[in-house]
Amino acid sequence: MLNSTQQFHEQVAIQHSQQRRKNQQLRDNNLEVRKTELLIERYQQEELLAEGRREQRRQDEMAGIMLRRLQG
Repeated sequence: MLNSTQQFHEQVAIQHSQQRRKNQQLRDNNLEVRKTELLIERYQQEELLAEGRREQRRQDEMAGIMLRRLQG
């Protein structure tokens, strides 16, 4: 009886240990996913800023062309 109780407790301890490892792996995976999401968001923001700068340059060039036409 004592031996089977001890084996039961050892099995429970092993299962708890395995569950803790699985939980840690899930947390690690979630952290990696979030890091990737943040990198994608940062890239998208940089692309939006770059597009905004390109659009502003196009507008400035167009305004310069129109101003030169009015002046000359």
